[in-house]
Amino acid sequence: MLFGRCLGGLSDKRDANIDEFVRAVQDLLKVSERLVFVPPHIAKALAMAIWTQHCDAWDTVLRIGKTLFYNLMNVTHSSTYILSIDD
Repeated sequence: MLFGRCLGGLSDKRDANIDEFVRAVQDLLKVSERLVFVPPHIAKALAMAIWTQHCDAWDTVLRIGKTLFYNLMNVTHSSTYILSIDD
């Protein structure tokens, strides 16, 4: 579950974004293990492939997380709005 949404990770029919999100988190865990010994400014200055992979993984996690968050906010806002009409 993320932002109140079941991701369906064990389902045969899952959203492609969820697979991409899981892969990005796995990449973050693998890459962070190696980046812990390299200061960020050096990794950026040397344009290390591992740094690019790390940044790409964060971009993916944040993009999908933002989408899920805004979807939840829209549902919450719609529910609140509908309830206020019925009152």
